[in-house]
Amino acid sequence: MKKEPIDLFVLYKLVESIKGAITEGEKLGIKQIDTLLVLLKHQNMSITEIAHKMNVSPPSVSALTDKLIKKELIKRTYNHLDRRVVTVSLTESGRLLARELQQKQHTIISTIEDPLTKEEIHTFNNLLNKLNGS
Repeated sequence: MKKEPIDLFVLYKLVESIKGAITEGEKLGIKQIDTLLVLLKHQNMSITEIAHKMNVSPPSVSALTDKLIKKELIKRTYNHLDRRVVTVSLTESGRLLARELQQKQHTIISTIEDPLTKEEIHTFNNLLNKLNGS
């Protein structure tokens, strides 16, 4: 029996819809929002650690963090013993915004999950992990 192909257009529309819902009304791009949410969850992190969590390159994260520093949403902290060691963390305004974004994300996830049964959500998560190589 021949497999039915995945409808990439439907998948693309879903992803774009989620991205649009997250960024709606925000003055930040999706990667900037992702950076804030990663820092909310993990606190002080190096550029390399953030890059690893976001699955992007350290230079990309450096550019993102520069923009977020200018917006006073995050700050750099230098180690007093070794100034080569730099960590990035949320400012108070960054933390407040990240919490709002986290709540927005939870609302969006609830909207996606509402029409699904627990079994369908479990299957969906397993499929996403499988496709992502986890």
